[in-house]
Amino acid sequence: MKRLVFSALLACFCIIGFSQYTPIDVRFYGGSSFEVINCLYPLENGDFIFAGSSRSSDGDLETNNGNDDCWFVHLDSDLNIIKSVSFGESESESIRDVIPLSDTSFLFLISSNSNTGIFSNSNGSSDAWIRTHYYPDWFSPGFAYGGSSADRLNNIIPKSIGEGYLAFGNSYSNDGHLSGNFGNSDFWVINLTNTLDVAWSKNYGGSGHETAIKGFQLESGNLLVFGNTLSEDIMVHDHKGILDVWVVKLNSMGDTIWTKSFGGSGYDEVFNVIQIDTDLFAMTGYSYSIDGDFLFMKNSKISNGFGFYYIINSDGDFQAGGSLMLPHNDLRYMDLIFNSPDDITVLGLHDTNPDELLSNYDVVISNFDAIGIESNHFFGGNSDEYGDFLKAVKISDTDLLIGVASYSDDLAPVHHGSADIMLAILRNETTGINGSDFQIINIFPNPSTSEIFIKGFNAKGELHYKIFNISGKLLKEDVLNENMSINISDLPNGTYILSTSDGKKTLAGKFSISK
Repeated sequence: MKRLVFSALLACFCIIGFSQYTPIDVRFYGGSSFEVINCLYPLENGDFIFAGSSRSSDGDLETNNGNDDCWFVHLDSDLNIIKSVSFGESESESIRDVIPLSDTSFLFLISSNSNTGIFSNSNGSSDAWIRTHYYPDWFSPGFAYGGSSADRLNNIIPKSIGEGYLAFGNSYSNDGHLSGNFGNSDFWVINLTNTLDVAWSKNYGGSGHETAIKGFQLESGNLLVFGNTLSEDIMVHDHKGILDVWVVKLNSMGDTIWTKSFGGSGYDEVFNVIQIDTDLFAMTGYSYSIDGDFLFMKNSKISNGFGFYYIINSDGDFQAGGSLMLPHNDLRYMDLIFNSPDDITVLGLHDTNPDELLSNYDVVISNFDAIGIESNHFFGGNSDEYGDFLKAVKISDTDLLIGVASYSDDLAPVHHGSADIMLAILRNETTGINGSDFQIINIFPNPSTSEIFIKGFNAKGELHYKIFNISGKLLKEDVLNENMSINISDLPNGTYILSTSDGKKTLAGKFSISK
């Protein structure tokens, strides 16, 4: 793979085309209360599943046992519900992750605060549980994992070598299935047999707080564990700032091979990790550092948090990355689709004011090419799309399935209540300038305040122009005058794309306004 570094700031990137994502189908799932999504997966037969938690007892749910209940939904390929299952006790429960065992049987990784009913015999205030579900209605009794304090597993995977499972999370305990806590919350990795017995269970960290969000088993049998750390001692080396991204490599028995910290002098957090191939892993997250590993934007003033993706190999070596800061407020990148080194789609949530986007929090889809940001697209409704989870599933060459929690009620005919789970199929339609059909045009002065001029276009007839913003929205179009000048005094500060055409050829370029 190429070693690529992508930069993106509104004043310093090149756009050669726009990807416009059009909603094809939008559905809401839930009840009149509050729902959370933690995972979304396609099945081999074309169906989809998602899981999380719910406080509702109406709509798509029949019962609620007192607070947050586990909630699992199986959808057909047209996003219609095949099965909706909820269960829990009087405290809070949530499905953190799911492994499909077949199209009709599933292993649930659960976080539970209860110690009654189906979650009796818990070890502490919060435990990890595993239950399997076989259609139509059978559930295994389940197994609890943890110690006497608060413990949670966030991610579970089948072993790539041998039978059984590996799960990753964080633990405050120093007893039960854990020992040797380093001072607060540690990375927790547990190795389970195919009968869900504990083969080994170990924790890793420093005297501060660590949380593992995801782990992978390599072809060698070694493990890579990704998460965040507030520590700067014991097992955490080369601490960068306030919060760092922390990666731990283990052998198959859980012994540490190396640990590495990533970030800058400020706050850096990873939300998701995607395995690109056997030896490449892409982290997506958020940074509020003015320096460090995730800052690819040159000559930029960091006025708010920016989104990043950062690709490493299994030795922890940097391979590629990119970052983007948008106006007003924070951008958090939360998922990534790797099509090729020159075609990477990164998705996140952006917090800004209603004058800039559709509401306070919207989905952002950024397309990176070999130059940098190719385009940004924003999708959302009249309220917030929110949470720590956003997932995209590529279902065709043009279509993405997006899963996120949403307060919006204007994107589909049925919205059930406070916060629903939204699934949306978005179609990628290239608009604006086609990168293969244009040449660069000379625009001056650049930056400008009120008027720009162009030269270098020997038109063979009437010359038309169009001005786009960075999202691909057409702002102005007209016939170019004899002076080859365009009045831009009505446009605010920012970066724009100018496209000019005489009907036979198209020239384009970027310019900025700074008043």
